[in-house]
Amino acid sequence: MIIERFGSHGKKWIWRRPGDSLRDRDVEGKVKHGGGSIMIWGCMTSEGVSHAWWVQEHMNADFYITILEDELLQTIQFYKLKRKKVIFQ
Repeated sequence: MIIERFGSHGKKWIWRRPGDSLRDRDVEGKVKHGGGSIMIWGCMTSEGVSHAWWVQEHMNADFYITILEDELLQTIQFYKLKRKKVIFQ
């Protein structure tokens, strides 16, 4: 999944006659900064999806295991899935 914070990376076409100048509504402003990122964890099952978990901390192995223990196991319980039959990929 791709989430874009500041609009599309696609092209925008403006139709005007030769000699016409650009109008204010034809010009799209850009946010210029050093960028940024957001990390969201989620999962899907054959029965439905989990809640999205906004990862605000630095991700490391221990924190990822905590998310799996909390969120993945809660999702399995919510949908009443059999833990032994779940294939985690």
